[in-house]
Amino acid sequence: FYSLWHTGYAKRYITIIASVSEDQPNTWFSFFMDLHFLIFLFPSGVVMCFRTLRDEHVFVIIYAVVTSYFAGVMVRLMLTLTPVVSVSAA
Repeated sequence: FYSLWHTGYAKRYITIIASVSEDQPNTWFSFFMDLHFLIFLFPSGVVMCFRTLRDEHVFVIIYAVVTSYFAGVMVRLMLTLTPVVSVSAA
């Protein structure tokens, strides 16, 4: 859990976690290959949520920001990003 917040922690102190490829940081190519053209529509969908700040829009904004960070930190957390990308791009 701590390696999600401090990205260099696992490489220094827990080598077994650092050796697993799913726990490595995500690349831009991987984002593009997983999300395809939705990666370009995703930011515009999040910006459109700022137009009227109702509860569901605030939830989508917070969910998008948090999962974008965590998907960039660890490859396996890309699964948490795909639902909000689909909703925002729609």
